[in-house]
Amino acid sequence: MSGELERLRADILARYASIYQFCRQHENLKRSTVYAVLAGRYAGDAKEQLARIRKALDGPGPQPVVLTRERLAEVLQQVKCRRCRP
Repeated sequence: MSGELERLRADILARYASIYQFCRQHENLKRSTVYAVLAGRYAGDAKEQLARIRKALDGPGPQPVVLTRERLAEVLQQVKCRRCRP
């Protein structure tokens, strides 16, 4: 298990600047859980959490939002309308 944890940590650090940055990019994973699993101190089902972390690492990652004129106009209208009195 220890070798698997070290390999996972190395894989994360190869793609991200830090474990923290990995957690920030994958909001479905809790930071404390990821750190506990990688430290070998997770009290729950560590194998399940390892699988979730590996799936997040191997997945496509978060997709950037494509900004279009229509989406920009919609957001600006929402902001403008929040400032008006009903």
